[in-house]
Formats: sequence, structure tokens, C-alpha cells
Amino acid sequence: MLTTEELSNAPGQSFDFVLLIDVFEHLDHPTGLLKRLAQLLRPGGRLILVTGYGDARVCRMAPAQFWYFRLVEHLVMLTQRHLLWLESVLGLTLESCEQVSHYQRSFSETTRQWGRQIAYWTLRKGGPWTSPLLRFSSTLQKADKWECAPQLDVTHDHVVAVYHKPTERK
Repeated sequence: MLTTEELSNAPGQSFDFVLLIDVFEHLDHPTGLLKRLAQLLRPGGRLILVTGYGDARVCRMAPAQFWYFRLVEHLVMLTQRHLLWLESVLGLTLESCEQVSHYQRSFSETTRQWGRQIAYWTLRKGGPWTSPLLRFSSTLQKADKWECAPQLDVTHDHVVAVYHKPTERK
């Protein structure tokens, strides 16, 4: 880990790898920091970002209900367009981009989270069959009182983006 002062005073082309895991989303001005980090990479070096993914299906479906945005310190998220824009701004090449799950949960926890999601959204969408289901399902009866969607952190809602600094030509 580097302090702000160490980062400011580091000579250019100091690092082969820079890794930001669950940092990007907390930055109020991420582009400036990423530009500095790109300057610090040696030719052939990699900048790796792991953060929430704004293009994830669960985020696009209902951004205000997405668990990642419920944390007030999460200020920004990457999308595919943003990743490509950063490529040009940073002078780096987006080498790979993979959606991943933030957490590895057990089968039973995964099933529980999905069941609660289905219950929540079933009630929000309504329909003639919702009322009879409420009588037979204790989960749906509870879900009727939930103010917001329950936690769903078992989806591929994060991204691992790897940028590559081109090698210098002689």
C-alpha cells in the first residue's frame, strides 16, 4: 500500500503491476488517480481493477435496489463504456474484462438469497395469483413488508479489468 505522498513522489515507470481491489468505487475523482497509476507502470505493466460492475444484470434491473449502491461510501461503478473510455484516457489497452461474483456462498445461501429475491419482486409486480400465494408462503408473507429488495450478492456483479501498458518501441 502506498500513501498519497509516496504515490506523488514515486518516479515514473516504477511498477510492473498495480492492483486496486474494491478501491475504485470509493474514489471521488478516480480518473486522476488512474492516470497517475498508469504513469507509474513500466512498459508491459498491468493495471488491474476489481470493483462493482454497473452493467451487471442485477444492477441494470433496479439500480436503486442493487446492494452495492446501498453502501454510501460506494460512489462510482465501472461499465463497459467506462472501461473503454479509460483505455483511451490512460493510454493503456484493455486486455481482459471478466464478470465475477464478489462472494462465494454456499448452495443453501445462494438458494435462500434467490428465493427472497423472487418473493420480493413477485409481490412488487403483483398479478391475480399473488394474493393466493401469500396465504401459502411464509416467505412471501414476510416479503410483503420488506421496504427494499433483500441482499443478493451471489451474482456476477463485479468486474476484473486488466489494462496493459504497451511496450516502448525502439
